[in-house]
Formats: sequence, structure tokens, C-alpha cells
Amino acid sequence: MLAPPERHIGIVVPAIVGEDLFASVAEQLEENRRRSRERLAGVQYLLRGLLVCQKCGYGFTGHHHRGQWRYYRCCGTDRSRFHGAFRCDARLVATELLDEAVWTEVCRLLDDPAQVIAEYQQRLDAVQATPHRLELEALNRQLAKAHRATERLIDSYTEGLIEKSEFEPRLTALRRRTARLEAEAKAHQEADDQVRSLHLIIGKLDLFAAMVRERLGAADWATKRDIICTLVKRIEVADDVVRVIFRVDPGTSGSLGTGQTLHHCPTRRDPAPDVA
Repeated sequence: MLAPPERHIGIVVPAIVGEDLFASVAEQLEENRRRSRERLAGVQYLLRGLLVCQKCGYGFTGHHHRGQWRYYRCCGTDRSRFHGAFRCDARLVATELLDEAVWTEVCRLLDDPAQVIAEYQQRLDAVQATPHRLELEALNRQLAKAHRATERLIDSYTEGLIEKSEFEPRLTALRRRTARLEAEAKAHQEADDQVRSLHLIIGKLDLFAAMVRERLGAADWATKRDIICTLVKRIEVADDVVRVIFRVDPGTSGSLGTGQTLHHCPTRRDPAPDVA
């Protein structure tokens, strides 16, 4: 039998998921929403999975009109997804024009592959100067201890072994310590992820460097796709501007910024057809 409400005792308990972890998961869910894509059958699109609408945040997917004109279309303009309503008025973008513009930007990044590799290697050396993996393991052990201490404290309070006046400040201190450890662990995890990303990019840049000598312009579709997916994190599309965001900031070189803007990439104002 439940006790009457006036006999209930309210206590403060720590969140099951820390604020930093919750924010990180929420950010990942948002990124998944922005970059969610339809499965494509038959037709291949060079920039599939990379295009994000700057207006509404939804992804662009590849379509074709009667097997002829190919274009990228913002999912927010597809009213079949939203009960007959439009979420966005972004224009259609011709695949050939956008593919060429992005590929040209990637080739510009690789104009001097030796310089790019050197800049990435310098960045990698700086990140590796700190033993992030060992630090992360130590932080995870401290986090586990903090969680166990919190559980024991709550058990002691619920069993009446300590008073509320003692329980609340100790719980607050433990929660602050846990939040600090989670923030530090997140920073080390991101640095460790960056090390892996840099290793991948540097390894592939060595291959790309040889390809530059043989002219990137002769690269086939699969090679272009591999290079673009290795170097590009996402491509933000607006009506008149396309911004290429590379996976890792290559450094201070003016021509190699994280985001390169491609102006005057033509788009169409025609309404998006409902059937691709």
C-alpha cells in the first residue's frame, strides 16, 4: 500500500545521464537528423550523404527526372514526408554543376599535397604529445568510482544512516566532480578521435599525392568518391552559396581553411517535382 503524499520524502538524486553526455548524444542525434538520407537505387550520386541544407538543416538527396536531368533536392521540400506540407523552399541543384564545383575545391586543397601532408602531420604531432588514451582510461576509472560513491551515498540516505543536511551537500559535491570528470573525458575522447582521423587522412593523402602527379582530373567516379569522403565532413548548401567543410582543419594556410565557400553554383527555382 502506498503511503499518503504528506508522508512522502523527497530527495535529490543524480541524473542517470550526465549533462555533458546528454548534450553530446543530443548533438549526435541532430547530426543524424541533418544527414539522414534515403536509400538510393540504381543511380549513384557523388555527394550522397554529405549535403546539408543551410535553410532547414535537412539533407539533400539525389533524384532524376524521367531518367534524364539529375539534381539534388532538400528533403524539406518533399511534402510527402511532412503530411503534404513543405518544410523548406530550397532550390534544386543540378548534380553535374555541384559535383564539379566540390571536386574542383577538393583538387585545390590537393594542389600542393606535400604541404597539406606536412600541415596534417604537424597537427597530429601536437595532438599526440599528450597521451589521451591513457588519460581517458584513468578518467573513466575515476568516473566509475564517483558513480559508485554517489550510489552508496543515496543508499545511506534512504536507509536513514545520514541526515538530509549532510546528504545534500555531499551529493552536490559528487555531482560536480562527476560533471568535471565527464567534461575532461569528453575532451580526451575527441582528441583521441582526432588522432585516428588524422592517421586516416595522412595515410590516404600519401596515395592522393601520387595521383596528383598523374592528374586528379583523370580520376574515375569511385576514386573521386573515396577522396571526397576522406577529406570532406559535410557540404552546406544555400541558394547561391555552397560551403565545403573539411574533416580536419589543415592549419593556418589561407587557401586551406576548414570551410571553403563556392559562390555562384547555379541552382533552379523550379518547384521540386513530387516524383523523382
